[in-house]
Amino acid sequence: MIEKELKILLTKEQFDCLVKQFEWDQIRTQVNYYYTDNNYIKNSGITIRVRECNNTIALQLKVPVSEQGAIHMKQEIETFINEIPQKIDGDFLSKLCSVSLPDVSLAGFMVTERYIYKWSNDIEICLDKNKYLDVEDYEIEIEYKGNIDESIFDFLNKNNIEIKDDVKGKCGRFFSHLLKGEEQ
Repeated sequence: MIEKELKILLTKEQFDCLVKQFEWDQIRTQVNYYYTDNNYIKNSGITIRVRECNNTIALQLKVPVSEQGAIHMKQEIETFINEIPQKIDGDFLSKLCSVSLPDVSLAGFMVTERYIYKWSNDIEICLDKNKYLDVEDYEIEIEYKGNIDESIFDFLNKNNIEIKDDVKGKCGRFFSHLLKGEEQ
């Protein structure tokens, strides 16, 4: 499956304002466990994570297709597993996504409180409060199929939310902060 997302980091004030604007279709807590080999994975843009949510555990791989500023397109592969592994075999990962990958180890996790609103049949708004390492951050992800509806941009403008070109996803932010901590 190809995932298309518009990602925007928010301030706490913007997040708090947006939470009040919708009758949310779903609110859930999910934990993303991130994996790396400390070299290739961080530099490749590939996300290897295990997501625990609603009593399920899924191994997910996200392989970049294209990234244009805040718009991220990734091939997403998912398979359900029984437990959170400490290590994942590279050959197993490579078979899932047809990309040669090394063995990886658990690097850490992020807890996300996610609010989901179905904007239309093709657009879903995900409002996230993320906690990881010593960080709490906020973002809105607008997931869509086909082309994004112009009404989304009107909504963002109305709420003084600026789209920036250099937006890192959750995995990228996690590893950036992890590396900062290792350098100290």
